[in-house]
Amino acid sequence: MKILKTALLLSIAILLTSDALAHKVNLFATESEGRVCAEGYTADGRATKSSRLMVFSAEGEKLLEGKTDGEGVFCFERPGNEALELKLEAGPGHMASFTLPASQDEAEDGKVSKKPLPEPQGGGGPSILKVLLGLLIIAGLGGVYLLIARSGGRRDAP
Repeated sequence: MKILKTALLLSIAILLTSDALAHKVNLFATESEGRVCAEGYTADGRATKSSRLMVFSAEGEKLLEGKTDGEGVFCFERPGNEALELKLEAGPGHMASFTLPASQDEAEDGKVSKKPLPEPQGGGGPSILKVLLGLLIIAGLGGVYLLIARSGGRRDAP
């Protein structure tokens, strides 16, 4: 019976925490003068050091591969003007992808100009409200477990 109660509590806990971002990895890339720099970071803002970054064409052909540096950045010369799909592997189950649109070259009076890509919209991690709510849920589940554990030895007589 105790195993059933524990399994039930664990199931409830898993269902309530399905939106957890503890293992989320983010990837963002920018291009400047034909050079692309990709940056990987975790949900709490830490750099994805020494992570594998692969670059694919729009058709899925692997064009190049490298590793991020200590800052979580990997830069390379853009191979052509087509759209690129970047994939970051930051460990088992930690993957992110980013699509870099086709190069925005426009010839104007013999000069090549590049339209800037939008800046990333940073999330900055979970809000204090979400952290407090998570702690309250954990405390509540602990309380429910203690109540069940205490009443487990008592049996009502018919």
